[in-house]
Amino acid sequence: MAETGETEPLLQPENSLESARDSESFRQPESSSSKHALRVIVLIATVTLISDLAGYAAVAPQLQLFEEIICRQYYTTIGALSAHDQLDRELCKIEPVQSELALINGWTDTFQTIPGLLLALPHGALADRIGRKPILLLGMTGCILGECWTRIVCWFAPRIPLRAVWFSALSQLIGGGPQTATSMMWVMIADSCSVERRTTAFSQLSAAVLISEIVATPASAMLMSFSPWLPYLISFGMYFVGYFIAFWVPETLQMDKVDDQSRPSSGNGDEPGYKYVLGKVLSEFKKFQESLRLVRQNSNVTLILVCFFSSYLGKQAIPLILQYGPKKFHWTIGQTSYLLSLRGSVNLFLLLVLLPAISEFLRLRLKLNPAVRDKHLTQASTALLFIGSTLMFFGWSPLIFTMGLVICALGFSFQITARSLVTSLVDKNLLGTVYTAIATVTSGGMVFAGPLLAYTFKWGMLLGNSWLGLPFLTAAGLYAIGFLSISFTKLTRPSH
Repeated sequence: MAETGETEPLLQPENSLESARDSESFRQPESSSSKHALRVIVLIATVTLISDLAGYAAVAPQLQLFEEIICRQYYTTIGALSAHDQLDRELCKIEPVQSELALINGWTDTFQTIPGLLLALPHGALADRIGRKPILLLGMTGCILGECWTRIVCWFAPRIPLRAVWFSALSQLIGGGPQTATSMMWVMIADSCSVERRTTAFSQLSAAVLISEIVATPASAMLMSFSPWLPYLISFGMYFVGYFIAFWVPETLQMDKVDDQSRPSSGNGDEPGYKYVLGKVLSEFKKFQESLRLVRQNSNVTLILVCFFSSYLGKQAIPLILQYGPKKFHWTIGQTSYLLSLRGSVNLFLLLVLLPAISEFLRLRLKLNPAVRDKHLTQASTALLFIGSTLMFFGWSPLIFTMGLVICALGFSFQITARSLVTSLVDKNLLGTVYTAIATVTSGGMVFAGPLLAYTFKWGMLLGNSWLGLPFLTAAGLYAIGFLSISFTKLTRPSH
């Protein structure tokens, strides 16, 4: 699931913090609990690592296969190529081919985000009723079916139109797609770990995602020198490996306690499952309505939500690197994919070394309180994203473009520091509502991002080679909005 690593979990683990706290009194003895938590963390991290290895390994070969299919169909249609002629990839860098490629990828991302957005609440309620593991397996099943359909379309193209890959989103109606599967992994860790260990566990899971990007991208690029189908099919097999390991993950929801809590007070027996799920969905919907009321009343939350929305919109420009590099610098898609590995390496260094060091310096040397520290770090992150994206737009040489990408990668921490900032600015009893609002706006940003950036890439190609990086300029504008939003945030809580 390439997108799983990049996709924000819609069912935030913070939404289940209350139930996690309630379960503290039901925990097993410390030694047994620690072993259970360790087993959950190791297995979830393994599933995440393998699934994301599969996803990142498929990104570049899938793009190349899409490009070859579109290119061959284009030249066959105009009579310049027969069905059995050898295809020169340099001929595929023309605007009609690249525009169609960007359009297919952009709308694919949008269609695949919608099921998770629509089904997050029902699946979240169901996970609280029947357990986390069945929902995790259901979500992974939908993802595998979608991946299977995409490969079938590529194999039988042009007998099956390439735009039929858009129907892969329908498979994500089974389980809610990668958003739900990813969310269940986070929630299962939140269920298993104590409050003190939870942050460390979340960091380890994030590190597993980044490691998969660093390792899978160059490995896939090397295999692509033989055939794009080789890493593409291997990645599909890896999805099944992760899927089978997921069966070994223990259930983390304590069913006996759930049954006790969901039983009607009259003592007439368990509430019917469908009524429970419907009630939970309506309850979550009311929380969402509460988040809208909160947004209207709390200017700080509004500004931070604007930052999340605009920044996540801009973030979706990164996958276009795989089209930009071959078009601008005449690299192969495999060679360009090494940039994604470089970005992942910088992200990992930032997460494990640079961000903790800077945070400690601001805390110990400058004596800044947490809210001020988080605001400055978020401003710095969005500024780096703006500067990096601007350099990528101008990118007149491979060196300048790569420098811009590295600077962008150094802004990766905005999503961490902005969450920490908003946590400092709202009451604890409203955190679940605020995190729900953040998840909603970030998913909404991803829905709009695909078509928006695909069309800006098309317009850039029509305007000429100097404007080829127009999606990165668009991203820079969005990051500027995010920077201004954070800058106007006041470090005070509104009075109630």
